[in-house]
Amino acid sequence: MPSHVDIQPEPFEFDAESEWEGETVAPQTLRVRARILWPALGFPAVIAPRRPPTESAMLDADATRCICVLVLSNRKNGLSKAEAAKYLRYVPWAERGRRHIPPEQPGSFTEEQLSVRNDLTGKSFVLPGTSSDGYGQLLAFGANRDGENGITVNLAHQVRNFYRKSMPYLHEIRVSEERSGRLQDGLYHLFWNNEAPNEQVPSDEMALLLREFVPRRRAMNGFWQQFRVRLFQEYEYEYGVLRASYASKPLYGRRPRAEILHPLFVRRSLTGSLKIGHITDTHVDIRADVYEENLKRSNVATTYPNRWKPDSYNNWNRSFVNIYDDAKHNSHILLLTGDLIDYGRGHWGVQARDRLGDDSYYHEDRNWFLFYYLLASRDAYQQPTYTILGNHDWRFNPYPPFTIAGPPKPNTLINNYREFSEEEQKEIVRIAHGPGHERKLSYSPKFSSKWTYLLRHPFQTLKLLGTLAKTVARLLFQAQTIDEKGTPAETRVESVEWYLFLINPFFDYWFTLPTGHKVLMLDWAEDEDVLFPIVARGENWPYMLWQVINPAVTDPGPKARNCLTKLQQRLVNDFTGTPARAKVIGMHAPPIGPYSDWYDGDLLKGWKVYDPKTEPRGKINYFTKRPDGTIEKWNGHPFFAIKPPGAGEGMVPNYGSFDGARDWFIRKVTEPSSRVRLIFSGHIHRNGLFVVHVPGAGAGPALAGRMLIRGQTEALVRGAPPPAVTRSPEGKNGPLFVNTTSAGPRGNSYPAPRQDARVEPGYARAELASDGTILKGEFRPPMRVAVPIPARPAVPAPTRPTVPASVRPAASQRETGFEGLW
Repeated sequence: MPSHVDIQPEPFEFDAESEWEGETVAPQTLRVRARILWPALGFPAVIAPRRPPTESAMLDADATRCICVLVLSNRKNGLSKAEAAKYLRYVPWAERGRRHIPPEQPGSFTEEQLSVRNDLTGKSFVLPGTSSDGYGQLLAFGANRDGENGITVNLAHQVRNFYRKSMPYLHEIRVSEERSGRLQDGLYHLFWNNEAPNEQVPSDEMALLLREFVPRRRAMNGFWQQFRVRLFQEYEYEYGVLRASYASKPLYGRRPRAEILHPLFVRRSLTGSLKIGHITDTHVDIRADVYEENLKRSNVATTYPNRWKPDSYNNWNRSFVNIYDDAKHNSHILLLTGDLIDYGRGHWGVQARDRLGDDSYYHEDRNWFLFYYLLASRDAYQQPTYTILGNHDWRFNPYPPFTIAGPPKPNTLINNYREFSEEEQKEIVRIAHGPGHERKLSYSPKFSSKWTYLLRHPFQTLKLLGTLAKTVARLLFQAQTIDEKGTPAETRVESVEWYLFLINPFFDYWFTLPTGHKVLMLDWAEDEDVLFPIVARGENWPYMLWQVINPAVTDPGPKARNCLTKLQQRLVNDFTGTPARAKVIGMHAPPIGPYSDWYDGDLLKGWKVYDPKTEPRGKINYFTKRPDGTIEKWNGHPFFAIKPPGAGEGMVPNYGSFDGARDWFIRKVTEPSSRVRLIFSGHIHRNGLFVVHVPGAGAGPALAGRMLIRGQTEALVRGAPPPAVTRSPEGKNGPLFVNTTSAGPRGNSYPAPRQDARVEPGYARAELASDGTILKGEFRPPMRVAVPIPARPAVPAPTRPTVPASVRPAASQRETGFEGLW
């Protein structure tokens, strides 16, 4: 593990103010081509200028107090202050369609109000030490002279490489705190002036993407031959312009264009406690709208009279909009932690509603068009919204509704699903989908009609058989990932490219808000594990080829295969080592992921007791020793946050989690000095509040000193002073792990045996004081309450924590014996 390294640039870089001022850089006659990287739509800027302001924006202010911009340009010898003053502009958010503002007009800056930091060596913004991997490069900017309140980002190689030929040079521009303070509280859009004063064209930033990126998509999709103009317009204009189901009206007298947006929030009122809205697993998907249209035109209401109602269908896109609207009116900031879309290649739409089973009607970026529209069209974008990616965002291809790869169940789509049998639910999905619903692996003809394909394309037979042979070989060697091209399990960076260019160019990042709260956001990191050994009675058993679709083989996942990457570990290490009283982490994969048969009642008690007829996942050699010396066998086990040596498998809540440095991560964030108060995650579509605790000797030798987890109720999360996060005995140390249900599909609820249900989509809300006190932690709608389960009788602590030899199993009996536990 790397040792602690200061995130911000070394102090000597700030010794000479001239480096920031750009005084030695002479204006050049060539046009300045530039791309603003930060602020970004999925990573906005929030500032609270002070009164009186500091003298130097570069030395005394930082990215929480003054306007700060990270820019790529074509200026090899540096960007001058005069050039920055010529091009950097701002407008109120409602006027974000502006393209050009002349000098000395409202929305412009003077040369004296700006300072520029140029990366003349290529290393000024790069963190020292290991700072690059296969995904991106760590950069730091925005700090004051003491290295405080800066920003650290993992800039995607995909973005940097795209601009490398035309604008490879980095710069940081800051506006003085005095000038920044002239802006009234509100939302603004920063932009780089178009060279020509024409308000009817895209920004120069967007025009470059249209000229140089979009043609790449033409080679990937055969539809470009037939629908070239329409497909190009989908990149140029907002999704609602071309789709009657959304019907965007002209904005400022013209069709609203899709744009690279750079939001700036001026929030002097943002002081004290911070209200956080956590939204995850939105799964935005054009297909959801097609389903709805097909159901409207079908006879499903006639087939199921008095049961199928106008609100029976759960349109995931509408669910996201409703939750987004509620959350932004009750939060200061929003964290969107992955699975923003369902997959990268979106469907053509309702105009081709009978072609959902045709792979050629899916093409790149279309689900991102819709997500962008729902996030930021018209007045939708009202609060600072921070985004990261989940496993579905990285998935390139769509999945048939009944694929063997584990698609969402029909009851995620039907609000009143309990009124229909399982077969009726499937029939409703068949009606919603139409032809092609029967495909079992992929819409691709290569996989959906394998034998027909082989007969019609004999020259491709050997190639396909080779692919199948490699897949079989991987399975024989207990492969955990199946990343086959053309399947729903294929992950590739092309699936997230448009997100990186238009929404957020950073995979991971951390920043400070004007309130002093620090936030770290961590990406899924592309690949996923989907196959696992079968776990029973604490042992791993290899799966057989015919078991790859067995829930016992796929149940622990998907898990993040690469997360945490080495760079992510470095970010966590530096983030936890930075002084602050209130820190928050957002990620997709849950560090604490309870399995579906670990019910809320079990989690609140802190241990699992299995039904005698159920095959237990973990070891069940645990017992309670009572004061009178009698032994009560559990037929269950505790929940270990980290597996103790020799404890066996199946007792750690790692369902849907990440295996890369998970144990290290939990140890790191639970150190009292880390001051991490809240960790938000999603992925498993289930609400839950958890703490990690370490019992003392009174817990017995099996548990003393071990890291355990315990569920918490919303009522316990109210005003516990730091380092505590709840008012329970186990909540004396942070962080509070917050798992939030899905905001698109109906979520999972497992309060007690035989009480599981699919619940309506929702989100989480928390309020965190600047001193780290968690004032509130709750779910909207609230978690379902389990029918009360009788708790074990309270047992006083034993006088001796060890188990007497008379009841201790012999070594040869340990496999089936019991170990002491209080």
